[in-house]
Amino acid sequence: MSAQSGESLNIGVIPASETIFAPPPPRPPPKITKVTITDGGIQVIIDSAESGSRYILEASTDLQNWLDVDSQTGGDLPLTLDNPLQIEFPYRFYRVRVE
Repeated sequence: MSAQSGESLNIGVIPASETIFAPPPPRPPPKITKVTITDGGIQVIIDSAESGSRYILEASTDLQNWLDVDSQTGGDLPLTLDNPLQIEFPYRFYRVRVE
């Protein structure tokens, strides 16, 4: 916003005694390094798992409704998430969420 000629513009100043808190930066997405489809299902390998963060493998058949199918807490690398083969689903989509 700028002031027009003849108008005043109020600028707020924060006193030095006050502290401004900014939210933490967004967490980077997990780096999925390998996805393997086996006779037993699907396996997702994450090499950059943050220690203490929870990684959740989610599955969907319509990209609208997601179901948690496995979760692990980051620590030792690599992190492996699995979903057993389920014949009642002709196809599934997967994503990894981090908490």
